[in-house]
Amino acid sequence: MGVNAKRQQARAEKLLKSIGKQSILDYIRPRNRILSPYEMRQTLDPEATAAEVEAQMTRSVPLIEGLRNILVVCPVMVTWGSVGIAATAYQQSVNNLKTGTTPPPFFQSWQEGFPGLKYVTLGSLKLSPHTFTLSNIAFVDFSLLLLLVLLTAFSQYKEVRARNQGRFLERWLDTEIFTLSKDSLAWSNNPTESNPTWESRVLDVIGHFNDTLKQVEATVNTFNGTLSEQGETVQSVVDDASEVKLAAASLMDLYQKLIEDNRVLGALIKEMGESMDFTKEGMAAIAQEVTGKRFSIPRKRSQPRHRGFWDRIRRR
Repeated sequence: MGVNAKRQQARAEKLLKSIGKQSILDYIRPRNRILSPYEMRQTLDPEATAAEVEAQMTRSVPLIEGLRNILVVCPVMVTWGSVGIAATAYQQSVNNLKTGTTPPPFFQSWQEGFPGLKYVTLGSLKLSPHTFTLSNIAFVDFSLLLLLVLLTAFSQYKEVRARNQGRFLERWLDTEIFTLSKDSLAWSNNPTESNPTWESRVLDVIGHFNDTLKQVEATVNTFNGTLSEQGETVQSVVDDASEVKLAAASLMDLYQKLIEDNRVLGALIKEMGESMDFTKEGMAAIAQEVTGKRFSIPRKRSQPRHRGFWDRIRRR
């Protein structure tokens, strides 16, 4: 950006600040990609903005013009009022002359301040005739007319300056809007089209999608927080499950050991049975040798037969 462009930008931004629209331009600049040229133009509105600047810069013009309109008749009023006072003073000065003295001309007496007359009587008012001399009244009229001219010139200057500033700002805003529109992704088919094209609609959909993603992200974060809070409980359940698994494995090992012990116990019981049979046969042999008789000892255990056997032994 050149020096002249920077000066024009500073000048335009100063004008925008004077009417409170600089913030609108600051809002549009970083969002020019998603705003259409129509939206930027409608928001800034160069024509209306220029008119606001002109109205802002000419707000004192009505007061100046009103004062000028009042001053238009002031010189006439001052002149005719002074003529009336001068005529009254001339008449009173002539009356004060001695009889037979020729009075001086009216304008000469007016310019000289009516010599020999201390004051002019206007009803109850007494005015000094030296104040209302012809030269003084002429100077007052000239001053009033000069002030009238200056006020008119100042009013015209403010109006012309305001109009020029408004035109400058309108042209600058047109250029600025065109520059911002170059990067816009929502170009319309024509400069006056109010409906955005498919690109701006896509951007709108993407914006809604981003909002939805933000909501999903918030939900996921909430779920993660809940999961973190329940982590200890889940870990405790996992630990308990591991302990149950270990206990089941220990029970299985114990069950296998019991099965093996039962097998060993069965073998021992079988061996004990065989030992009992052998013992019974030995006892039968002993009894035969003692009595000389042979007894048949049953191999199966039968308590009544055992009792009869031992009874027979006792009887013998």
